[in-house]
Amino acid sequence: MTQVRLGYGADPVVGPLDLHLPPSRYHVLIGPNGAGKSTLLRYLAGIIPHHTGHVTFDGRSLSALPRLERAKSIAYLSQDRTIAWPLRVRDVVMLGRIPYGSSFETATEADQQAVDQAIENTDLNALAEREITHLSGGERARVLLARVLATQAPWLLLDEPISGLDVRQQYLMLHLLRQQVDQGRSVLVVLHDLSLAARFADELILLDHGQVFAQGGVEAVMSSQNLADVFGLAAHLDHQDGLPKLQIDGVMPCNLDQNRVR
Repeated sequence: MTQVRLGYGADPVVGPLDLHLPPSRYHVLIGPNGAGKSTLLRYLAGIIPHHTGHVTFDGRSLSALPRLERAKSIAYLSQDRTIAWPLRVRDVVMLGRIPYGSSFETATEADQQAVDQAIENTDLNALAEREITHLSGGERARVLLARVLATQAPWLLLDEPISGLDVRQQYLMLHLLRQQVDQGRSVLVVLHDLSLAARFADELILLDHGQVFAQGGVEAVMSSQNLADVFGLAAHLDHQDGLPKLQIDGVMPCNLDQNRVR
């Protein structure tokens, strides 16, 4: 991604962005509210266009990738978990096979196997025949993740997938994504919990005011200086059982910024 500018109207609100995302890594996108994280994911998922710049995916121009091929290569999970229809869990997961031209009535054996595997990976076997409208928030979040996994896309984009979940469900969700990376998939996930970001990320991308403020390993990106400059936190990384852990010592005076991007 080189000199990319993104936005929703005539004028770009994010960028210029220069970003390289190696495959088979657990990339975590962090930054204050309004830094441009969701906008970046929506662009990569094909929901909004870019204004300028160049993006390649697997050596090809992302903008030239046919929509169906893009949907098979990049699966996207938005923040919105609203499902109004009383569909069975299995049927919701089957929606992940739409890029292959499949439906409930025309599902092939390959489709059924992909759905079965996604349900197994998200520990939903006991709920597969339940209506999703009868499930808890944590269970519903797992169903929507299973739908994404059923695409079998090599890249998974997830926008705040643990928002509103209890602590155990948050950990289980992020651990499940770690398993997907270990199996060869690539993950780009937006997180607001900096402690969990430090715990799970192979690489962090820190956005601020629509630009990449820092990118790299956890230790480098979550430096005390970066945490102070971007988040207004007096904080540092510690280690517990060999894992990085964020220690917040205090907060700095806050001036609400009305000029952040979406």
